[in-house]
Amino acid sequence: RVRGVGNQFQKTNEDAYKSDREMTVCEMQAAEDRARREHEQARRQFQDGFAALRKAKVKMSKAVMSEKPNAPWDIGLGSLYCKAIRFLAPKAAQAQSASSTARRDLSTLRQGGPRIHVPDTASPAAQPDLTPHARTAAEERAQTTATELATLESVRIKLDDTTQLMNDYSVEIHKKFALAVACFVFVLLGAPIALRFPRGGVGLTIGVSLFVFALYYVCLIAGESLGKRGLVPPVISMWVANVVFAAIALVLLAKMGKETSTARGGDMKEMFEALRGWVSAKLGRKKPVMQPERAAA
Repeated sequence: RVRGVGNQFQKTNEDAYKSDREMTVCEMQAAEDRARREHEQARRQFQDGFAALRKAKVKMSKAVMSEKPNAPWDIGLGSLYCKAIRFLAPKAAQAQSASSTARRDLSTLRQGGPRIHVPDTASPAAQPDLTPHARTAAEERAQTTATELATLESVRIKLDDTTQLMNDYSVEIHKKFALAVACFVFVLLGAPIALRFPRGGVGLTIGVSLFVFALYYVCLIAGESLGKRGLVPPVISMWVANVVFAAIALVLLAKMGKETSTARGGDMKEMFEALRGWVSAKLGRKKPVMQPERAAA
């Protein structure tokens, strides 16, 4: 045992890190907007540096040449939601404070007036290079080119990082809304499924419901992966499953009133028999045989 060292756990509030699953929609939207602003600054730097190096006919890497500096496309669903929340939320009362100009003047007086920066001419950095081993113009140009290439590469990495952040946050925002809308889609889809097989019992209905839910979950996970990798815009990858299942539900709802009593299946066996008969009718369809012409009398 070491004297003077305690083993008590002390709680701290300094670590305020939250993952994208723990953040609210407005927090994720604020993080996405911040990443989008940084991406815009990096995009301008990248385009200026790329144009200057290309004009100077400097050879660049394949990653730099194939870089796409444009920001990912989004419809701004999270921004609309946060604006609506701020508009409907009650305003918090705040006390009137002194103006920023008055506070700045007061701080200047307390510090004894404004400070003037005087360059130190005695320092070696401020003196010109008068040594006989001064670098030539070619060496300086080569070093400047290498510095510009390194800067352009760092800007390219920043573009990729901010793009990844925007895709991650946008996918999570659309996922929250898509899962909420999926509840209504499943309600629309569950009614025609339950009425499609009235004599199948609870087991058949639960089995079909689990199959539909598993299929939706697979589509959701696939869309999330495609959206975060930037292959498909997040608004499309996260909403395509809801659109497809809602279209199927509307079609089944439209056919509910037009079905006859014989067209509605009873159990799983009848459903498989009907499916097998339909496949056999499609595959076993043959071309009509031409009858030979009758001999003339």
